[in-house]
Amino acid sequence: NKRKGKGMDGGMMVHQEPEEKKTAASLAKELAFFEKVKKTLKDRDAYNELVKCLNIFNSEVISKMELQTLVWDILGKYPELHAGFSDFLARCEHMDFEFVEGSGKGPKDGKLSQKEMQKMKVMSAREKFLSKPISELDLTACERCGPSYRLLPVNFPKAPASSRTPTHVANLNDNWVSVTSGSEDYSFKAMRKNQYEEALFRCEDDRFELDMVLETTKVTIEALGPVVEKARLMTVEERGNYRLGEGELTQIHLRSIERLYGIGTDQGSDIRRMIQDYPAVTAPIVIERLREKEVEWQRVKLEVKPIWVDVYEKNYNKSLDHRSFYFKQTDKKALSQKGMTTEIKEASDRKKLSDETIGEGG
Repeated sequence: NKRKGKGMDGGMMVHQEPEEKKTAASLAKELAFFEKVKKTLKDRDAYNELVKCLNIFNSEVISKMELQTLVWDILGKYPELHAGFSDFLARCEHMDFEFVEGSGKGPKDGKLSQKEMQKMKVMSAREKFLSKPISELDLTACERCGPSYRLLPVNFPKAPASSRTPTHVANLNDNWVSVTSGSEDYSFKAMRKNQYEEALFRCEDDRFELDMVLETTKVTIEALGPVVEKARLMTVEERGNYRLGEGELTQIHLRSIERLYGIGTDQGSDIRRMIQDYPAVTAPIVIERLREKEVEWQRVKLEVKPIWVDVYEKNYNKSLDHRSFYFKQTDKKALSQKGMTTEIKEASDRKKLSDETIGEGG
């Protein structure tokens, strides 16, 4: 009996293992993983970016797919860490409780509350929508506007847009999407451009690129002006602590600044980071450099404008003859020695046949 009782007590002890110990063990495992990430990266900024990605994912600003894309940019160079992060996400998804920040306790009896279940349903619906492009969603039951537009479902997550003004909110469309109303005929081949059309298209591309560079440079100078003025009025100590707030410079501004020193280069990445971390020192130098490049690009535009005009004048009328390429091919084939011989032979055969028919009739 004693042995039996002892066995029963041991079984009860196993089943009554505190949830706190399981939670602590799980938490220790995750903390060990993040310590490993921190040691491997050896870059505080990269680690902070990883933590920031997790925070905005936890706030339901981005989806799991978007989180994985962002994390790949940080951990992609370390396959082991990236695989570990994927395992970490999988473990979080299969946990049957939600760790409450600061309390160290989950839901009672390992069960989710009604509110938490509702939250999980919302997140599940969000993932369902964001797991595939809009073109693949079934919107046949949604409200229509004409043959091409459908109203997105009410629970479809809106993409975040932090830089919108009240005017943007009042006028830009976030709810109606264009969908294909029929099947594509993939056997169709677009009409081939002739050499004159190609020249016009290249000219248009060059004009567009230069105009975009000039316009983005202009708006970046306008955005940096208040930053430089604000830093000028600060004390030395305030300048050292001054950092740009979220959204003060958009991706368009940062891209324009990075272009000065080479997009994708170490210098470009460094200046992009420094303009946000040390604006008081970096902004005056960058804005002067932008002004110099703006003048330079304006001068280039004036120099190439006569060339563009000449291209248009020489090629426009000829570009309208969209059949010229095919006519040239046909003429070349018809006027070749073989083509002319074949044509003469066919004419001779027709004449012989005609003479024979007349002879038989006579």
